[in-house]
Amino acid sequence: MLKKFLAILVVCVAGVLLLSVETRADEIDCSVSVSDGTDPANLLDDNYRTKNTYAAGTVLTITSETEIAGIYIKWDDSPGAWTLTVNGSEYTYGENGYLHEYVELTEAANAVTVTLGDSGACITDIYTFSEGELPDWVQIWEDSYEEADILVFSSHSDDEILFMGSIITTYVDAGYRVQVAYFCDFYQTEPYRRHELLDGLWTMGVDHYPQLGKFADVYSTDLATAESQYDLDEALSYVVETIRRFKPQVLVSQDLNGEYGHGTHMLLAKLVTEAIELTADESNYPESAAEYGTWDVPKTYLHLYTENQIELDARVPLSSFGGKTALEVCTEAYECHKSQQWMWFYVSDGYDDAGNATDYAYSFTKFGLYRSLVGSDTGNDIMENITSYAEQESIAQAEQESIEAAERESAEQESIEAAAAEQARQRRNVIIYGAIAVACLVMIIVIIVIFSRERSNKRRGRKRRR
Repeated sequence: MLKKFLAILVVCVAGVLLLSVETRADEIDCSVSVSDGTDPANLLDDNYRTKNTYAAGTVLTITSETEIAGIYIKWDDSPGAWTLTVNGSEYTYGENGYLHEYVELTEAANAVTVTLGDSGACITDIYTFSEGELPDWVQIWEDSYEEADILVFSSHSDDEILFMGSIITTYVDAGYRVQVAYFCDFYQTEPYRRHELLDGLWTMGVDHYPQLGKFADVYSTDLATAESQYDLDEALSYVVETIRRFKPQVLVSQDLNGEYGHGTHMLLAKLVTEAIELTADESNYPESAAEYGTWDVPKTYLHLYTENQIELDARVPLSSFGGKTALEVCTEAYECHKSQQWMWFYVSDGYDDAGNATDYAYSFTKFGLYRSLVGSDTGNDIMENITSYAEQESIAQAEQESIEAAERESAEQESIEAAAAEQARQRRNVIIYGAIAVACLVMIIVIIVIFSRERSNKRRGRKRRR
């Protein structure tokens, strides 16, 4: 009997444990057929360098023997609105412009269709998944922050990792709103680098979509050459607009000396120092002021800037990364930039594994406070003297709750006072009405008495006459 009871108990415990563990989603095999008859092989090879371009209205039919619960598409460029049809129901996606887009189906199906919108689209890869918890490499992006605690402004994709990655991972792990924006775009020259960009950011825990760059990547070895390669007013306008758009509490950008001497790095750093003096005045670039409002950045840091310098610790285990350090996470993130692995760059905090200083001059942990509206730093924390947006919202919510509580208390007090006043009024009315009733009674008695006396007098008078 005892053995049967223990067996049942073990089965029950095992069942509870199985129910408490979410099922892992599997990537499932699928087939794709295209309405224009082209070969879909490029879409299923897990290679963002191969791709197919389709005209507007092209229909891709995706089928699988296993029911499809989710579809993950890597677009080579923003697809615009497109339609997903599942079991006869149509849904519109693509309007957010994400290059890596995951869609969870409202109901699992063995076949779905993707119908491209008016501009057509270019697709690099399609993946399908069964129900369950998705693998970590599937990116489910959220919109860019409207208000960022920290804006990391990078010249190129991979610079944000090599030179500012400790900021990103450290403060993402701490729960701050970290937004990343870029100066240069690679779509016209090396479009695959935008996929590496997203993969790298996702590895560093960034899940709010970055602002992709606007300007061509042109190499130069000095600032003067870089300035001659771009429309400087357009470039400054873009930097001003970016700052106004994200309203960062803290802005972090590149080295004024261009780290290893890259002219575009120098240019972006210079533009940032100019822009932060312009963004608070709506007369400067009024178009972006009208769209986003003005903003005066409380703190601005530049990589390797020597004044008011801080040095982050990139070897502290980070809980949201499973105990990995910023150095480890950023090394993995840089490996996502497969096209750049032939270069001599690497992620470093300026120390070897034994903790000895090396001659590597571009540590991703050193930043100088270039401009502050809130005072100097006393420690290695770029958020010192800053109240994060979440904290501001919490304070505002607490204040609002306090106001509402005071209003409720005031309303309750007014209600109590009104009730007391009503009771007093009723008491006064009782007294008044009582007094009136008594007066009336007295008057009646007086009248009765007077009437009685008059009758009595009349009777006596009649008796005398007799």
